[in-house]
Amino acid sequence: MSASQKNNIGKSIFIDGMSLVIPFKSGVGVALDNTIKSLSNIIDDTCEIKILVTLFKKRYLAEYDNYKNVSVKTLPLPAKIMEALLRLRLMLPIDLIVGEGIYVFPNYKNWPLWKSPSVTYFHDLAFMRYPQYIQPKNLKYLQKYIKTWAFRTQVIIAISEFTKKEIAKLIGYPYDNINVVYLGVNKSHFYRRSKEEIETAKKKYNITYDKYLLFVGNIEPRKNLESLVDAYVNLPKRLKKTYGLVLVGGDGWLNEQIIKTIKKLKSLDEKIFIPDKIISNQDLPAIYSGSDLFIQPSYYEGFSMTPLEAMSCSVPVLVSDIPPHREVVGDAGYYFRPESAKEMTNEIKKAIANYAQTQKKVSLGIKRSEIFTWENTAKQLFNVLDLVATNIDTRGPIIRRLIVIYNKCDLSIRKLLGENKLEPYRLGSNLDNKEEIKARLVSDYIDEEPNLIQKSGLVIYLRLRHIIASPVKHILKRLC
Repeated sequence: MSASQKNNIGKSIFIDGMSLVIPFKSGVGVALDNTIKSLSNIIDDTCEIKILVTLFKKRYLAEYDNYKNVSVKTLPLPAKIMEALLRLRLMLPIDLIVGEGIYVFPNYKNWPLWKSPSVTYFHDLAFMRYPQYIQPKNLKYLQKYIKTWAFRTQVIIAISEFTKKEIAKLIGYPYDNINVVYLGVNKSHFYRRSKEEIETAKKKYNITYDKYLLFVGNIEPRKNLESLVDAYVNLPKRLKKTYGLVLVGGDGWLNEQIIKTIKKLKSLDEKIFIPDKIISNQDLPAIYSGSDLFIQPSYYEGFSMTPLEAMSCSVPVLVSDIPPHREVVGDAGYYFRPESAKEMTNEIKKAIANYAQTQKKVSLGIKRSEIFTWENTAKQLFNVLDLVATNIDTRGPIIRRLIVIYNKCDLSIRKLLGENKLEPYRLGSNLDNKEEIKARLVSDYIDEEPNLIQKSGLVIYLRLRHIIASPVKHILKRLC
């Protein structure tokens, strides 16, 4: 257990726990579970983690009663009513209901707050890069609310440097307000299992192959499984006779075609197998350990979670050459371009044929997996929360938003009038006299010659702005 750390966070860290109450936790739920348990070990006794769930859900989280500085708190609304109020923008600020503190939202969506700061996880922006691979209903929902969620939080947490850049570029969120907190792997759970454990797990899920290539993840278009199946089918017959292909994961969406293709290939005696029941987290390390090569062919990811778990189980990995895989896997894996099934085929052959090189990569993979632990994730999150607490803006979100809107409008109008070099005029600028206005104009147009209409328009705008800004500043000072 790590020593408790002193903090500026205060008494309460509130965490949206709705991703923990579903029967089979998604990747977000598993990540949140491990983060909370690790975070509870590093906060001191002056601070408490409060997991927030809606009415009638608390019974699913009884296990957290056994963890130090962790409690579960029930919101006074059923999940469906709360979701409706959030979508209609009628939800009261949550901190007026359950108290002030720092709020952590683990999965894009956040709640309105009055005075409390918040951090919100954005795992990836696949729906913006590959909208054709997203369920239409989910796509519409994300497109409608993503900017609301982004600009309602003080800090966005990205799970990779790649995702941080995506958020700044595609949403326009301030780059400096995005912090990277890498996910981790539970080394006490994901480790190389014994032959007996492997055989027991294979028998439980009807995996009959002595040797197999493995994929773990949702069966959905973004995972590029059609290329993986093509790559396997195009392997030499002697390799296909020796190695099967096992696809493990939940039933995703828009996957009718890949399921149809697999059924057809199986009828032609291709050794491709999808277990007919979900593999439990308890059995997953043994399934990893029994594989001869783990393959992750995705077009797009926010993080490289399943390759990390495979490396922790001493399994060689072959991954698509995308930035998140490079960040996590490093030199420990084989790579191919995701759009090239032929390259994937060649890399599979190389990984199988070159035993010495593959074993070196396995050793590197074990070392890489030791960097990405849940203990390190918790420390990184703690540092972000501590930073947010140290720099809390105590003004309410409505006032903060008004100031943001004011400055954006101010900048837009001045750009329209011809200015493009000067920093925005902030609240507090003193434009009482004509001399200062003239000085600002000279500064604005130092590299360009304004036309008469632009110059006259800017003078008029600056005067009107001063008349409007003075009472607004006075009101804001009184409110703050």
